Amino acid sequence: MEYRSQGYKTKKCGQTVLSMITGKSVTEICKLLNKEESTSIIKDLKPFLESNGYDTSYKKVRTFEDIPNNSIVLLEFPDESLNGHFTLKVDNEFYDPSVGVISTYNKETRLPHSYLNFKKNPLKD
Repeated sequence: MEYRSQGYKTKKCGQTVLSMITGKSVTEICKLLNKEESTSIIKDLKPFLESNGYDTSYKKVRTFEDIPNNSIVLLEFPDESLNGHFTLKVDNEFYDPSVGVISTYNKETRLPHSYLNFKKNPLKD
């Protein structure tokens, strides 16, 4: 997995995790989604992956330990209850478009809300 940054003060975390998964550029993902900023895990990320040959499953979760590898994770910030942030879990590390590759999150700062597990389907290539 190649880490990519969402850019300073942007809201392109969803587009950036899709970029890391598919290898497409963030600019191309924005054009394909027709969204330059905020995205939805259900309305944008899930359908995008499925239309690009991935099988997906969406689940709600409350602990980091319950998140499997190959998942897009929606994080909540206690001080910003209406906003979320997408990060990617691969090989037991989090590829966070805003801060880099990290092993764990400060549990007081970020809480997992849900995840979208994905797997490339060779029959959909």
